[in-house]
Formats: sequence, structure tokens, C-alpha cells
Amino acid sequence: MVWLDWVRGRWDDALENANRFVAECEAGSPHVHEGYVRLNRASIRLGQGDTEGALADHARGLVLARDLKDPQMLAAAIVSAGNYAELGRWDDARQLVHELIPVIRAHPDAAGWESMVAPHAGRLGVREELREIVATAPPSAWTDASLLSLDLDFHGAAEIFAAMPSPTLEAWQRRSAGEHLIEAGRRAEGEVELAKALAFYRSVGATFFIQRAEALLAKSA
Repeated sequence: MVWLDWVRGRWDDALENANRFVAECEAGSPHVHEGYVRLNRASIRLGQGDTEGALADHARGLVLARDLKDPQMLAAAIVSAGNYAELGRWDDARQLVHELIPVIRAHPDAAGWESMVAPHAGRLGVREELREIVATAPPSAWTDASLLSLDLDFHGAAEIFAAMPSPTLEAWQRRSAGEHLIEAGRRAEGEVELAKALAFYRSVGATFFIQRAEALLAKSA
């Protein structure tokens, strides 16, 4: 439910339940999903500007995921690489994505998470490798969205997430589309995508992404 609330844009509910879940784990009731919940909470914390809390959750979540050796949880941990890249922690992002590529290659059914790192895949030097892996995944909307994102068609990926609906993942792709289009000199189109992303981010108090989007608009103006 924490994950579902997050992707469906119910960040307050997701954060409240994640806090309760982690508190119970820390109070002596451990659970195999603690790592997964922490990774979800890290994404919310990052979005809402709690960088220190996000990094702490990523660190603990990755330890738990590695200890558990669950391929689905490890594959989902690639979201951390995307978040590290957002923070400019490129060495951490690069190290993690290279660690997780063998896991994803062995379990391509979990390849849908690649859309979260796709905007940074080129700089991380793994775009072609990730695309090759995702192309072997079973057909699904998640696979299609990841392939489009890895091909830099962030608008197309956003449309898929919008249809699910998953406003959180849609906004991630809209923002990436806006950045990509503005950098390519297509400012009007980029502004449309950023406006849609900003509308969602304002609704959930995602100050980190609001500031980034607004700074890009100001710079391009």
C-alpha cells in the first residue's frame, strides 16, 4: 500500500504509513519489506526536500535489500541510482547501477523500474545496456514506458503512466521531457511538459522538484 499510494500520488498517506511501518520494524518487529518501504520513503523524502532523510533511507534500504537477496527488491533499488543522480551524486549512482545491472539482466520481468534512471542513463554510460535488457522483458506497459524513456521519448513514457494512472511516475517523465526539450531548443513544448509536472509536484509539496523545474524555466527564459 505504501508503494501504491506513492505511485498514485497519495504522498501523505504513503509517508504516514511508511513512517508507521519503519517505526514498528525499529521497535523490534522486523519485516522483510522494510528495505522496500524505506526505498519508497526515500523517494518521497527527496521530493519534499528532506535530502538527509532520503539518503539515510536509501542507505538502510540498500543494506536490507542486499541482505535479503530478493531480486525484485534489488531491481527496485535502481530507483536509488536515479535519485542519487538527481542529487548530483554521480559516483554513487554509477556504482549502484553497475551493481544492479546483473540482477536486472537475470530478472528482466522487473525491468519496469528503469524508467526512473533512464533520464540519466546516458551520463551514467548504461543507456544501451539497459535498453538491451529491457527489450527482453515480458510485454507490459511498464516495459513500454522504460523503452520509450531510454529512447529519450519521455513524453511517450509519461502518456503511458498517465493512462495507468500513476501521476508520480508521469510527473517524473514530464519533467524529464521538459528538460530534454528545452535543452534541444524546443522551449514552448518543454514548458508544456514542465507545467504538467509542476501542477502535480505542487499538489504533493515536492519542493525539490518544484525548485528544479522553476529554475530551469527561469534560466531558459
